[in-house]
Amino acid sequence: MGVDKLQEQRTWASLNRKVKGDVIETIENAAIYDREGRDVTHLYDISVKTSGKKAESYRSISAIQEHERENGGFIFAFFTQARQIEDRFPQLNAQDAARVLFIGSYVAWESNRLQYANGRIIRKAGLCELVGMSAKRFSQFFKKLISEEILSESDKGELFMNPTLFFRGEIKSNGYDLSDLAHTRVFRKTIQDLYAMFKGRQLSKLGVIYKVLPFLNFETNIICFNPSESDEDLLEPMNLDNLSTLLDYGDPHKLRRALEAIKIEGKPVFLAVQNPNNRRQLRVIVNPRVVFGGSAESLKAIKVLFN
Repeated sequence: MGVDKLQEQRTWASLNRKVKGDVIETIENAAIYDREGRDVTHLYDISVKTSGKKAESYRSISAIQEHERENGGFIFAFFTQARQIEDRFPQLNAQDAARVLFIGSYVAWESNRLQYANGRIIRKAGLCELVGMSAKRFSQFFKKLISEEILSESDKGELFMNPTLFFRGEIKSNGYDLSDLAHTRVFRKTIQDLYAMFKGRQLSKLGVIYKVLPFLNFETNIICFNPSESDEDLLEPMNLDNLSTLLDYGDPHKLRRALEAIKIEGKPVFLAVQNPNNRRQLRVIVNPRVVFGGSAESLKAIKVLFN
């Protein structure tokens, strides 16, 4: 069957400027090599087929990329699904967990060295200032980071984040065995903005974000007992009582108040919704501006809940 050029032109016209820009950039960076490995790109006219399916694919990629840009880019967070963070790092309390998540947002591209966006390196004294701790308390916290192998310090005083915990870059460039770990995107600006709003004991509320990552279903952002389940009908969401027990909060009402207090630009980070099968139970969904690892279609559906 021949290509419907008129339909392709209509499909191309329907794409927004950002999507078209991404497509054009892909074409411009494309290369063709012959069997001997010689670049023969100049001998070919490279174009893109904008069928309905292709156009939808471009829109999906663009939607995810736009979401990433809006929230300051992302780091990959690695964890064992359905296992508590404390199982891996028993020395960390809730406030420590919040600080570790925050520190992870400052890793450099693929080197995982701690540094600011302008490239200025963050050393030990600078990290103390960044997390906003007294010298004495930071010293105790820093010892935990080193002993738990969360951070390492070079002979030059440079600090590096464990790449099996957080990583920024192409996963194939990580260089570590990640086969037993799941991963998702955590958005850097959102985490940094939230950290700036919480001080002292309030940090324990922010620590909940890190502690629930292993229980988050990527496509729905619902906190579940079986987060790796791909069939939404088979998901087993945690209710607020379950989550309270998991986080050692004790009182579910106390946890709900804590979750409701965490907001970004006036929007909730955690949303408690009624279980349709038991109206007395509440399920918890996490705002995709903080963490999201699913598809563009799922992103669109979840974002509606937080608008």
